[in-house]
Amino acid sequence: MNAATETTPAPTLLSKEVSEAARALIRQFPECFWFWNRDAAIESAEDARLVVQNLREYGGHRAWREAQRLHSCL
Repeated sequence: MNAATETTPAPTLLSKEVSEAARALIRQFPECFWFWNRDAAIESAEDARLVVQNLREYGGHRAWREAQRLHSCL
């Protein structure tokens, strides 16, 4: 397969509910998202995985539990 025929798979889009839940967690745990543009859209599973990763890395126990809930929706 050469570079001309390779395609990048389309990102997995999130449901409106999961996207809104991820945005709510960004607002709820701002200390985990100091770098995040508050107006950025969360549209794909990859975006939501970043939310999960940052909650786990920078948040406490409550953030970790919320990350687990969000991750279970992916």
